[in-house]
Amino acid sequence: MVTTFSALIVCYKRKEYILEAVKSIINQDYRQENVEIVVVKAFLDEYIDKELNKYNVKTIFCDSPSYGISVSKGIKSCCNDVICILDDDDIFNKDKFKAISKIFENNQEISLLINGYFKIDQSGCEIADKQIVENQKDNELNILDIGKCNLSNKEFRKFDIFFNTSRISLRNKDMVRLSEYLENISYGVDDAIVMFYIFEPMQIAITKSKLTGYRIHGQNISRIKPYDKSFDKLKSQLDKEIESFENIQIFMKNRDIAFGNHIELLISYLKLKRAYIRGSRSEIFVETTNLLKFYILHSKKMKTNGFYPRLNLYVYRDILSLPLFLLVPIRMSKYRLTMFY
Repeated sequence: MVTTFSALIVCYKRKEYILEAVKSIINQDYRQENVEIVVVKAFLDEYIDKELNKYNVKTIFCDSPSYGISVSKGIKSCCNDVICILDDDDIFNKDKFKAISKIFENNQEISLLINGYFKIDQSGCEIADKQIVENQKDNELNILDIGKCNLSNKEFRKFDIFFNTSRISLRNKDMVRLSEYLENISYGVDDAIVMFYIFEPMQIAITKSKLTGYRIHGQNISRIKPYDKSFDKLKSQLDKEIESFENIQIFMKNRDIAFGNHIELLISYLKLKRAYIRGSRSEIFVETTNLLKFYILHSKKMKTNGFYPRLNLYVYRDILSLPLFLLVPIRMSKYRLTMFY
């Protein structure tokens, strides 16, 4: 039986890369009658819409800034066997569908597949990266033994799976719960999807074959420097981060205690940052006290190689620098915060 694909592109209001993403799907070395393209966007553009219609793209309008809601709406509109998510600024290698169709056909138990990636610049040219080459030497398929691993396990993290939704392919089966779950996640959707499949649990596989092009440009969320943002934008981002991680925490409650402690510590840490952005000394005192209490009670129980391996370092750094925060004016504390955000 031939595997059919739904390529799901989510772009919100960014226009400059969407057609290149679509063309990377059209140019797949795979029969196009077995491929559908679904685009979720929040804009109307005469030229882009004309091009999408030319390629028979199914277009869904969604003006929510929540990436999770957009992905959820897109998933509900996908009709084929496997859903491949593609961020609007990324591209697929022309052999992606051919390569992963064999994996899904030969391994019926796999629900989630994560592939390797390569970096591209703004014009779409590949960027050499020695670290990626080193990490992705082996193209062998790795099927994770979910029963023996957890998110606090260093062995589990070695596959670098918590990065970039454009590497994710999902078997389109029983997607209702995933769609509902993603509606509450506005930040870190790539992490959230992987965690969903771990804690359900469902079978996850990794191939290091470089089948996704990850674009490096000035609008990457991970590359926007915090001191380029206003305090209102920083606060808004922190609100979204806290809300998303609280929803993840609710979902995985009692499923992985060690990881749950890391999530709770992260939330407490983010709340302290938000208190500094708001400039409320009483809130700073409350959140500092909560963070210290939690860290004293749970730090020894948490493995240092957890899901956020540098989180302990961040907490130590800011706990040690708290006297500086309290001695200087709030406004100066805010500026110091943006430098370390």
